Amino acid sequence: MDPDFDIETIASSLSAKQYASQVCEGFGFIAIGKNKVGDIQLAMPKEESLIDGKPGATVNVEWKSLDEVIKNSKK
Repeated sequence: MDPDFDIETIASSLSAKQYASQVCEGFGFIAIGKNKVGDIQLAMPKEESLIDGKPGATVNVEWKSLDEVIKNSKK
């Protein structure tokens, strides 16, 4: 199955300290961003923040590197 989008293509359009909302059901992230030095980061929702599914609810995330997310997905 082909992916719906390319993480690196989206990240290439971002400046440092910017993000773009992008949901990935496969890896489980909700945004693609870059940290202050320009490394690709993915916003992974924290489990406890998913309890409140009301519209406009804040979702707490942990920003993880692309490499870390890929490495953890292979376990």
